[in-house]
Formats: sequence, C-alpha cells, structure tokens
Amino acid sequence: PVLLRDRRARLLEAPPGGPGMPLGVLPGETYTAAETFLRSGDVVLLYSDGLIERRGSDLDRDSSRLLEAADGCAGGGIPAGDDALDAYVHRVVHQLTGPHTEDDATVLAIRLTGGVADHW
Repeated sequence: PVLLRDRRARLLEAPPGGPGMPLGVLPGETYTAAETFLRSGDVVLLYSDGLIERRGSDLDRDSSRLLEAADGCAGGGIPAGDDALDAYVHRVVHQLTGPHTEDDATVLAIRLTGGVADHW
C-alpha cells in the first residue's frame, strides 16, 4: 500500500516477516498484519500488480514509478470530495499505464476524513 500524507507518497511498511503471499492465493494461508495510524486527509492506495509491474523491469523500479506518479498527480493536494479523489486516481492510473495497458489493474483509494483513525 501507498500512503499519501502532506502531498508526499511513501510505501507503507510490510508486516513483520515480509509481505507474504498475496491475499486469496492459497486457501488456509496465514497472514501477519502491520498497523499505521492515519490522520485526517491521509489517502491510502491499495493496488494490484497490474498497475505497476512491467515486463523486463524490477519491483523496486516499478514501485519508484508508482511513488513518483502518486506525488506528481497530487500536485497542490487533492481537494475534498469523492470526485476529486476519483480524478486523482484516474490521473495516477493514466500516468502509469497510458492508453495501452498490458495487464488489468485494480486500485482502491481510501481517504480519512475527520479525526485520527486508531489504526489502519
């Protein structure tokens, strides 16, 4: 996941022991969790590999491209409201995939409005 806070994007820390197997890949697989406290205005992006992975590239380079896109598309911030968040996600996806994507991609954007969340 990516956390966008104060107009800066960063990858969230993996849980202890590494990220592990993707959810739902193996029945009965156990998973560990990590917690991140969220503040009002924070945006969390959850995404599938089709958004960032490119043939012949490596995951570090692909993750860097995602962070650059998330930062750049946030520009002067993301205005309040669902439409503004939706437009932000569309800009990020377009910058990463362009008009001719090679893979399907899923993105879920969550914005905390109000106070501080106990944890993510």
